[in-house]
Formats: sequence, structure tokens, C-alpha cells
Amino acid sequence: MVQEVCRHGARSPTTFMPWDNLLIWPYGPGELTPEGIRQHYLLGTALRQKYINELKFLSPNYNQSEIYVFSSDRNRTIISAFSQMQGLYPPGTGFQLRSQAMETIAQPPINVKNLQKTISQLSLNPLPYLTQVIPIHNDEIIRELALNPSSSCNYYDYLASYKMTLPELQNIYNKYPDVIDDIQKCLVVSKSKAQSLARKVSDSVIANNFINNPLPCNFSMSFITKVQQLAEEVKNYNFFEPDFLARLAGSAIMQKIANNFYMKITMNYTKKFILYSGHDTTLSFMLAFMGYTMTGLPPYASTLIFELHEDKMEYYVTLKYNNKDLKIKGCGSVNCSWDEFLRFVEIRSIPDIENACLINTSQVLQRSLRVALDDVFHLPGDNGGSLKWYFWISVSLYLVLLLMLILLCKRKFLVENLGE
Repeated sequence: MVQEVCRHGARSPTTFMPWDNLLIWPYGPGELTPEGIRQHYLLGTALRQKYINELKFLSPNYNQSEIYVFSSDRNRTIISAFSQMQGLYPPGTGFQLRSQAMETIAQPPINVKNLQKTISQLSLNPLPYLTQVIPIHNDEIIRELALNPSSSCNYYDYLASYKMTLPELQNIYNKYPDVIDDIQKCLVVSKSKAQSLARKVSDSVIANNFINNPLPCNFSMSFITKVQQLAEEVKNYNFFEPDFLARLAGSAIMQKIANNFYMKITMNYTKKFILYSGHDTTLSFMLAFMGYTMTGLPPYASTLIFELHEDKMEYYVTLKYNNKDLKIKGCGSVNCSWDEFLRFVEIRSIPDIENACLINTSQVLQRSLRVALDDVFHLPGDNGGSLKWYFWISVSLYLVLLLMLILLCKRKFLVENLGE
């Protein structure tokens, strides 16, 4: 079984800066560009070459029992998934009408202009060029939670927003005074405003630079490098640190990956290829969940590909990030045994993630927030967290119950003996 989690392709800036407009970005803010569509189509052709042409793993024509595609509910991720599937099953691989009679029978109950001309052009092809359309799903809450937790996990969003109010954030901005100064001069804003706009400026200049647009405000390539580093540090601080945040954000998607493999091993589960189309944060959350240090955000159209292999009734999992092997922590080698992989995901996951995300944040005290965001705060499975608060609470409760049981037994013994 193969499971791919990808970032959408190249897009327009999610927020237009003064130098952005609809002439440059006619599709609007945050939308997939033709370049992004091309990226995912080519990614799909690479997958077809490997899993269909070389390994004969998937059927050469789309088979709904083998493929499942899910996307977060954003235009750019849905179109990315569709484009990738066009590469995996390109025009010419679709199924034709069952008979020539269907050319006239397969019509909608309305008048169609130029009907005969269209039928003649299509012949037995349902769509031009025998195009194969593959469904893209985004109807389950848990999957949206898995792909876009920063906007769908209430507790995570609350903690991340709270972190942005802490003084530690200012320490990051203080490391890049020249970047903040350049933004101030360009946009004619205050220092604090320039700091709050730094990530949006970074997003815009990266998108513009990708399609070779002239850089605004005479920004240099050095500025782009530094503002990107600043944006990455802020994002890492805000989204992935400490470890509890990474685990809270990554639990849902990693549980889905493990559960799909589990169904493949233990049940008659026919799916062989599952695609999750998400965002840069989706991949970053997963990498942070797996304990990798975040050194740069995943580029457009990045992929994490998990493969489940069987060798003489033994199962193991491999992981590739942008076609490079990654060793899953807690595993003896790149070929991670199924037991090791499952144990790792179970230990790292936040139990009952759906309810954890629905926590009533209005009842969360400031002290609790600080504890949740303190590096010494751990749940079972954290590195170095084998004997933390939850352990001592469990032991204390056990001792209290044991003491109560002893007292009850003693009382019963005394009553019986006094009665005699």
C-alpha cells in the first residue's frame, strides 16, 4: 500500500501586498497557478512511471477500488489533487461508452446546442481525449482535521494564537532588524506593523520570485533569503514548538496513515493508493510529529510517501520526503518494521484527538496555557517524558485506592471478630 501526503503546487500570495494585483494574479489570492498545475501533473506522471509502468502495482486504468483521493477544502489543494491524478491517469486511459447506440442515448434531458457536432467529435469517448475523471473527497471532519489542523483544531488554534502574544516572539524579530527596516521603508508603516506583516511579505516575494516577477521595492535576493528565514522561525515558534504542539497538530494525519495500513494488513481492504492533498503546514506538522528539526518549509508540490511492504508475511514501512529516504525515529533502519512503526505512532499520538481539539478553550486558565506550552510538559511518548506528571497522578490514585481497600478489609475483619 502507498500513501502520499503532498503540498499543493505553486500559488498566488494568500494576501495581496501593494505590489500584487489581478493583472499579475488573475486567479485571485491563494489560488493555484498554471505553474502549480504543471508541477502536480508532472508529479502524477512520475508516480505512473513507478507504480504502474515499472512495478505493475496499480492498474493501468483507473480502478475505484484501488484509489482514494482526499483534499483539504481549499481550491488550491483540490486542483492540485486533480492535476496529479491527470498525470497518474492521463487522457487516453478513460473508459469508452459501451456501444455506438449510447452516443445518442447518453444525453441529458435538455436541448444541447450543436449536439450532433459534439457527438461526432466525441465518438465513443465520454469526455474529449478520453479523459479520466477521479473523485476528490473532502467530506469527513477527521480528514480536514488531519490536513488543516491550524484552522480546524480549536485547541491547537487557541494555543498557537496565545503563543503569538508572548514576549519570546519579539526575540525572533530582534534578530532581523535590517529585514524589518526594509519592510518599514517599503510599506511606510511602524516597526510593530512591519513585524506583523513580515510573514505576508515573505509569502508574496517567494510567490513572485517563483514566477520570475520583478522584485518590489528593490528588494534584493539577500532580503528574500532573510525574510524567508524570519518567516520560518516565526512559523516554527508559532506552530511546532514545543513538542506538544507538533504532536497535537500531527496526530490526526499520522493516525490515519497508521490506521489505513492496519486495515490493509488485517482486513480485506482493497485500497492500494491513497493521496492526501494538503499544505506546507500539513507536511511540516508530520515531520515535526516524527521528531525532525524544521529547517525550511516544504517547497511547492512537496511529498511525503509512505509505502507498506510485505516480505514473507513480515510487513515494514518506508518513508520518502521529496524522493529522499527518511529513517523513522524509533526504527532500526530505513525499512521500519510494522510493529515499530505502529508503536511509534501510538506513543507519539494525542489520544482521542477529535475531542482534544474540541476542548472548551473559554475554560482554559492562563496557568494551564503556560503549562501546555512549557517544554517540560509531556504526554506519554515524549522524549524524556517517561515519568512525568501523568505517571505520578496515576501512581497517587492507585495508592489512594489501595489504602482505601486495605482500610475496608481491616474494618470488615474487626467487625467480624468483634461480632464473634
